[in-house]
Amino acid sequence: MDPRYNIKEVEARIYEAWEKSGLFNPDVCVEKGFTRKDAEPFSVVLPPPNVTGTLHLGHAYEDTFQDIIVRFERMRGKRTLWVPGTDHAAIATQAKVEKELLKTEKKNRHDLGREEFLRRVNAFAKESRDTIVRQIRRMGASLDWSREAYTLDDERNLAVRTAFKEMYDLGLIYRGSRVVNWDPKGQTVISDDEVTHEERTAKMYTFRYEKDFPIAISTTRPETKVGDTAVAVHPSDERYKKFVGREFDVTFVGVPLHIKIIADESVEKDFGTGALGVTPAHSMADWEMAQKHKLPLVQVIDEYARMTIEGTLNGKKTLEARELIVAQLKEQGLIEKEEEATQNVSVSERTGGVIEPLPKLQWFVAVDKIFKSQFSIFNGIKKGQAVTLKELMKKAVTSGSVKILPERFEKSYLRWIENLRDWCISRQIWFGHRIPVWYCMSCGEPHVDMNIKSKWFLVRHGETDWNKEGRAQGSRSDTPLNDTGRTQAKEAGKALKNEKIDLVISSPQLRAKETAEIIARETGAEIMFDETLREMDYGDIEGKSIEEITKEHGTFLIRPYKKLGGESFEEVEKRVKTALHAHRKAYEGKNVVITGHGVALALFLNHVNGKPFDGSPLPRIDNAKVVTLEIGNPCAKCGADMYEEDPDTFDTWFSSAMWTFSTLGWPSFAKASEGKPSHTPKKGELGPENDMANYHPTSFMGPGYEILYLWVARMILMSGCLLGETPFHTVALHGIVRDAKGQKFSKSLGNGVDPLVLAEQYGADAIRMALIVGTALGNDVKFDEQKVKGYRNFSTKIWNVARFVEMNKPAGDRRPPKTDRNHHHITKLETLKHEVTTYIEHIEFHLAAEKLYHYVWHTFADKIIEAEKERLKNGTDDEKAESYALLEHLLLESLKMLHPFMPFVTEEIYQIFKPGVMLMVEKW
Repeated sequence: MDPRYNIKEVEARIYEAWEKSGLFNPDVCVEKGFTRKDAEPFSVVLPPPNVTGTLHLGHAYEDTFQDIIVRFERMRGKRTLWVPGTDHAAIATQAKVEKELLKTEKKNRHDLGREEFLRRVNAFAKESRDTIVRQIRRMGASLDWSREAYTLDDERNLAVRTAFKEMYDLGLIYRGSRVVNWDPKGQTVISDDEVTHEERTAKMYTFRYEKDFPIAISTTRPETKVGDTAVAVHPSDERYKKFVGREFDVTFVGVPLHIKIIADESVEKDFGTGALGVTPAHSMADWEMAQKHKLPLVQVIDEYARMTIEGTLNGKKTLEARELIVAQLKEQGLIEKEEEATQNVSVSERTGGVIEPLPKLQWFVAVDKIFKSQFSIFNGIKKGQAVTLKELMKKAVTSGSVKILPERFEKSYLRWIENLRDWCISRQIWFGHRIPVWYCMSCGEPHVDMNIKSKWFLVRHGETDWNKEGRAQGSRSDTPLNDTGRTQAKEAGKALKNEKIDLVISSPQLRAKETAEIIARETGAEIMFDETLREMDYGDIEGKSIEEITKEHGTFLIRPYKKLGGESFEEVEKRVKTALHAHRKAYEGKNVVITGHGVALALFLNHVNGKPFDGSPLPRIDNAKVVTLEIGNPCAKCGADMYEEDPDTFDTWFSSAMWTFSTLGWPSFAKASEGKPSHTPKKGELGPENDMANYHPTSFMGPGYEILYLWVARMILMSGCLLGETPFHTVALHGIVRDAKGQKFSKSLGNGVDPLVLAEQYGADAIRMALIVGTALGNDVKFDEQKVKGYRNFSTKIWNVARFVEMNKPAGDRRPPKTDRNHHHITKLETLKHEVTTYIEHIEFHLAAEKLYHYVWHTFADKIIEAEKERLKNGTDDEKAESYALLEHLLLESLKMLHPFMPFVTEEIYQIFKPGVMLMVEKW
């Protein structure tokens, strides 16, 4: 052995050898005879890291935490599968790309368009994913990379669509208007569990709507009070009993309000005045109260956190409106008290935006809706029994089907379920799985998981100088694209590149023709021209600017253009509609791009939407904007066949909630009871197509406690509902990795640590030990680089111990005589192995690691080796052989026990003593 342990060289070479062997794959372990085909299965799916950046210490800890039990069970002879994967992390990834886009190009996603923006996000996600996967390998994780998954890949998309359809058919998914958490910064809804709370100082104002109003109310948000529709008091509050049921018309800071006095048990008599101004549109609690008391909703704040109420407040930001309202209240003498108060402000975890509760039309999972269970599950719920998703989630844990460790988190889980509201699963972002609902463009009827046969893409030509100058540009002009227009056309072509375009049909006018030719080059599609797709003839105003037209005719909006020698809207609508219907028939089943002009395409779009021209303003189609029309089966309601897909995407946790079974083949390779899959998996048979039968429910899950509600609970919900199974038998929740002072790692504190830099310095084994030792399950890790240095020294110690043993190997193949001299050492080692095994089985990895550390350093190295040195130096050949045999046995058995914790150094040494034998599949 080399005098020095070369960490960098060894760890890279060893991981490559592991991968090359294929032994991370349980099927290969069976094929090569290391595992019995009928062995007990042990399965884990990796909590997928987000594709938003690079590996951090939390990932390193989580991967080590799971790798310990995976390597342990593999060595125990189980058919052990650990499935790797990454998470598209919808909001976080999109936000990162949007931030970079604004910084480098001064553009937002709308400037690029959905298709081009998604192309860029996907490119970023792939690059980030490749980096993360390399980093996971660097930490020694023994994952079966042949089964790698991604939450946004085709297999997971099929799972998402299948789950949505099944739950929709059960009545568990619905579209409705509710007050939700709106993030004005991210411009999307977020779930309750993605909201953090920051303690801030605020002012509590006590006031009356008018001087004659009988009840004073208190609030920290006076700007929302222009949306009040009631005042709520406790039913037993004697001060206000006489007012309950009465209604008042008041004028509050110039805004007319109709206020009803209601009694509700939820009101706290001793808080403030004991009376609560009810704002149903801007508070979840008030919305629920409004549903109960049938109160109207008045929205006064929009998606950009600006006031929508008519008058002086209109368009003002909420904080600005607050100041104006308080000033008016003071001026009118309506404020009775003003005091400092501490409040928890709701903030988006991802963007930092202050949450604005708003009423929105969204998709939800109904957790309190009663439905008939499709399965007999969880030791008590029978097939056909009326249950709710909440009851399923509770029963999975209270029945013992799922064990949550440490046990204290079980109580937290059950408490959380009691207060669980319907889960909002739609998001107003572009990156993610699209909601699989299509709306008939003619009548608006929703269709779930529509069979789309082909697509049409309407593309207005790119910009011309006349567009830029605001000139009337109709059928008589043949203006070319300018530089911006050519760039726009190219971006549109790129966005359509993956749509398998068969044909581009274009107006022959130069600006449309040039746009079509650029798109055809980008997509590789054929091109044809149709003169009937030309723009409207504007008659005598062709080529004139808005100013010139207004000067001549007194208005820029001249209708009809027929009187100026041009066409009427009805004439253009008729020719364009006739032409495009003919093309529909001729190119049925083909993906077609129609390149044309603003008015002509807008009139056709109106026709598709079931709105013949009636003089109303036409929909605006921007230069080179792509409008997608999806063609499917005729609508059951109206017979039309053009659809628009729901623009929203799923909450990323919806796809993640199916991670344990979507990674194992569901729904393609599902159990026979789940319908008609393409293959029914067979228990005991090899291959990924049988994973659902062999490995689900999974054996173990090891996420951080901070995602108990975000992820663990939702996995239990989805698995119980769709499969009638738990997603896992045991979930062991680990803590958060913090710095040595107990602070979270953050950029602002400048305390970030890159585990890859540490691995280059000290080795992955040292990091693994430093993260595990000293931290009980569920507790936070206090990370200190000094610990890593200490365990680097331990790696060196193991190496030196092994080197000493190897140097004292007797010449030849001399067998030691059988004596009882070393029996007590062997017995102690077996006792140690029993203790270590018990600790690992009970997820007490820290105790197992500490025990092994002390044994190897302080017993084996300091005592046993020291005691044998004299014999090895001056003993007889038999005595030397006996001492060597003892040391080799203790060393190899110690390496086996240390392997789950320190896989690299142990594997390297083991193969030096047993060439060609992989420690990772040796018997425990």
